[in-house]
Amino acid sequence: LEIRAHNDSILQITFGPNAQWLMTSGRDGYNRFFSMPDGREFFTLPHRHEAPVDLVELNPARTRLLTADRSGSVRLWWLEPDGREPKEIPGLRDLPVAKSVVFDAKRERVAWATSEPNTFVLTRLLSGGDPTLLAKFDRTVEVAVSDDGRYLAASGTDPRIYFWDLNRTGAEPNVLVGHAPAVFSLAFSSDGKWLASGSGDQTARIWRVEGPTVNAETILPHGSAVGTLSFDQSGKLLATGDWSSTVRVWSVPDGTLVRKEKLGDSNNGVKKVLITSDGRWLVSCAGNTVWVHALDKGGEA
Repeated sequence: LEIRAHNDSILQITFGPNAQWLMTSGRDGYNRFFSMPDGREFFTLPHRHEAPVDLVELNPARTRLLTADRSGSVRLWWLEPDGREPKEIPGLRDLPVAKSVVFDAKRERVAWATSEPNTFVLTRLLSGGDPTLLAKFDRTVEVAVSDDGRYLAASGTDPRIYFWDLNRTGAEPNVLVGHAPAVFSLAFSSDGKWLASGSGDQTARIWRVEGPTVNAETILPHGSAVGTLSFDQSGKLLATGDWSSTVRVWSVPDGTLVRKEKLGDSNNGVKKVLITSDGRWLVSCAGNTVWVHALDKGGEA
C-alpha cells in the first residue's frame, strides 16, 4: 500500500490505537489521518502549522497528540475517542523553538531541545513545573525517553550518546562511545531494557540497559547512514531505515536480519519507520510517500 499523503516531504508518521489509523505530518504544515489498512484519508487537523511539523508525539492511550513545528509553535490536541474532531488545547505556544520533544508513558515529562543556543532541558508539561537543565549542545539534539520515564538518552549529532538514569537526581550522564561519526537516531524498547542508536558510520547499535549501566550488545551493518529506528511493542524486533531508502528489521538482541525492503525507486532517505503494536505491519516513509508492508515474522530477508 502506498499513500500519497502530502504535496511536500513527509516528516513524521505515527499510529492510533490498534493501528486503526495512521497520522502523517509534513513540511507543508498539515497533519493528516488515514484509516488502516485501506489508506483512506478521513481527517486533517485544523489550524495548519505555519512551519514544517518535525515533531509528533501521542500518549500510550492515543488520546492526546502533541505537534511542534520549526517556528516554536507547540500544540497539544485532544483526540476524542468517539471520533469527533480533535480539539486544540491552548497555552503551549510560548515554549522555546522545539527541535526534539519526547514523553514518558505517563505523559508527565517532556524533554526538548531549543535553538540559539541548543539547550537540552527536562520539564513537566501537563502537570506544570519549571524546566530542569540537563545539558547544552552546540548542534541539533536527538532525544529518547523510556516508557517508564526513568531513562533518557540524547546525542548532539556527534559520536557520543549521553545517558541519564533520572532516578539518580543530579547524577552525571553515562557517556556511551562506539559510533563514529554522528549519531542520528535513538530509541528505547518498551520495557526499557534496550537502547538502539543509528549513526552516519552506516551502522545501528543495540545497547543493553541495566540500571545506570549501559553496555554495547550488537552492531547492525547498513549500506548508508541510519537516520531512523524503532522497536516493536515486544522489544524483540528493531526496524531501521537508512539514507539509501532501505528498511531493515532485526531480531533483538542477537541482530539477525529478519526483513529487508527497498522503498520503490525513491532516492530519498527513510524519514521514519514503525512496527505496529500487534507486529502485523511495517510502515515507513520517504519523500512524499508512505509504504505499508505486511510483516511476516517467519520470513527471511
